[in-house]
Amino acid sequence: QIYKWVKDTLVTSSGQVNGCLAFPNGTSGATELQGSDNAYDAGGFIEAGDAIYRATADSGYAADAGRTADHFLDNVPIPSNNAATNGSERGSAYQYWLFKGMADYCTDAGNCAKYDGYMLSNAAQAWSERNSLGVTWNDWTSPTNDPNPDAFEMTGMAGLSEALPANAASGFNGNYPINSTA
Repeated sequence: QIYKWVKDTLVTSSGQVNGCLAFPNGTSGATELQGSDNAYDAGGFIEAGDAIYRATADSGYAADAGRTADHFLDNVPIPSNNAATNGSERGSAYQYWLFKGMADYCTDAGNCAKYDGYMLSNAAQAWSERNSLGVTWNDWTSPTNDPNPDAFEMTGMAGLSEALPANAASGFNGNYPINSTA
């Protein structure tokens, strides 16, 4: 029932997942759809659809997950999490959930070839913005230059790396030490 409500209320026919219903005049007033198109919401919906598909084998849930994954594939070349898109000074972990959902869905649906290039191009973009320590923050559209990053700000690339296809050619060769900045 929760999944159906989210699908019927927040998800468009193109697969875009909106953020929430707001109560601009208090909880006793009318609701208002808060439109958004972020990787976090999309990833959560893809994960939910895929999980129900795995449990029930109902292909409708896989189709829902695929439509949302395709929405990002076709419309959002680089899911960027910067101040302009998430309203905060520091990056967020939104991309992690998108790519985890996309990887889980395509693995279960057997169609990862469709998404591998998208994931790899995002990995290359994120990697191109790394700093001298070899880490990249979650804004993949500008160089990583935060002098005091925290782990939450760096999870997008780690999550994407986890989701990359195992047989894909990787630009990540060599040893990368993990250094504590504390």
